[in-house]
Amino acid sequence: MVCPSGERWARPTYSPATSWVTGSSPGLTGSASSTKYSKPSGVTLALVLDTSQSIDSALFDAERALVTAVVGGLGAQDRFVVLSADQTARPIGFDKISPADAAHKKTVLDALARTTTGGATDLGRALEAGADALPSAAPAAMVAPVADGWPTRGAPTPNGILAPPA
Repeated sequence: MVCPSGERWARPTYSPATSWVTGSSPGLTGSASSTKYSKPSGVTLALVLDTSQSIDSALFDAERALVTAVVGGLGAQDRFVVLSADQTARPIGFDKISPADAAHKKTVLDALARTTTGGATDLGRALEAGADALPSAAPAAMVAPVADGWPTRGAPTPNGILAPPA
């Protein structure tokens, strides 16, 4: 295995204690053979899909293709939810974070194929709904907006969206 600095490490081994251990390597200082790394626990993802009226059919097809690719790339250790957002946010498929198993992926992608566009865009509310969908105890959780970035309701600028409410 090669680390970002280009140095070679021994192949990581998985132990029953759910840690990775690197082998020693010339050029690494310290006790590399005793360094332990936590096993990745997967990602928790809230995809927020802009389904407002400003999204034309070609862009909406591109949004759906992107969401389909991301959902298809999730592994068994990952969890996800997909939200449809215009002036409000609604779940597509499931209303809460679900495991990225084949059944959940199929349900979400089938519902995504039936999703249509319409309404105004409130990006602030959409992002907030995505954040609210994430469990607070998920250290690798993120909201990923899939949008044209042009709100027609709520805050009109990124700084306004990010600003705390007055």
